[in-house]
Amino acid sequence: MGGETCLENAPDDNCASAGGRADADLSRFHYSFLNQGYNANVNDDWVAQGCMEDIKRRLGDRLQLVSGIFRTEASPGQTFPLKLELQNVGYAAPFNPRGLELVLRHTTNGQSFFAELSRDIDARFWLPGSNHVCAATLALATNLPQGSYEMLLHLPDPAPLLYGLVPYSIRLANSNATSSVTTSPVWEPATGYHRLGHTLTVNSTATNPPPKTTDIPVLDYSAIRETYDTWKARHFPSNPLAGEPDADPDTDGRANLLEYAVGSDPNSGADRSHIEATHEAGAFLLTIRKGPGVKDVRYEVEGSPDLLPGSWSASLVTTLANDATLLRVRFNSTTPSGFLRLRVTLETP
Repeated sequence: MGGETCLENAPDDNCASAGGRADADLSRFHYSFLNQGYNANVNDDWVAQGCMEDIKRRLGDRLQLVSGIFRTEASPGQTFPLKLELQNVGYAAPFNPRGLELVLRHTTNGQSFFAELSRDIDARFWLPGSNHVCAATLALATNLPQGSYEMLLHLPDPAPLLYGLVPYSIRLANSNATSSVTTSPVWEPATGYHRLGHTLTVNSTATNPPPKTTDIPVLDYSAIRETYDTWKARHFPSNPLAGEPDADPDTDGRANLLEYAVGSDPNSGADRSHIEATHEAGAFLLTIRKGPGVKDVRYEVEGSPDLLPGSWSASLVTTLANDATLLRVRFNSTTPSGFLRLRVTLETP
């Protein structure tokens, strides 16, 4: 919602402090933008009456962190839960998709690791009027270097070409982060990160629970900006031709596009996980684990009773689960034999 103000219509078009309802109407109709050139008389009244700066701050979304609950330590290969509570004191919710990620930055060498909280959260539903809780369990990699990590929050634009550009990242309204040790500014202008005032110690003595497949992985890259091209550059930095979608450099029978789609290692033929066929209660099931952050792949499963070319059909398949991490399907036919095949297609963003 947005547009222009109105003709002068005192007292209704005045600030609330001057007996009007301008502020209340902008909040009621969830305004995100206003034309500052019209009506100049109304705008000047808001300046004189003292509500213009508040209106500027509250147009669109204005997010602020209310609280955070974190563990203090974990070991590589373990999990740690977190809980963030945010409030939107603006007039409206964000109307473009937003990224949300926790950043762990090593306090000694500056190496950063990322957890895609927006995998399960859509900030476009952070409406004004109530607090919004982000609760997640993060899974540390088994090879995560030990040491102290500063915890930061990042709300980037998820478009691959805009990710990491500070002017396109949401800046929270908080000014300072206070920990038991120090008080520091929340906003980090060089990165667009927000300091949470908390440090996680990764060591070999913590005894947190092991990860489950539904936990959000902590990665050495941002899953928010993941595309086939970023995946290819990460796995084949010196030999781009080996990273073509149809190539199979580890000769394991899985083309690179399939390795990308299911999150397996394209340079290791021993990594055969992520696709599992099972029989459960008399049903033939196929379970596909999706690669972290993969959003540019279309997954399709077809069934056939006999492998004949014309017999493959999606109508022989029932989808049991399909989300950002998992695709699970069941073969429908009651024939004595049955087959399922997965087709993955790279989509242009």
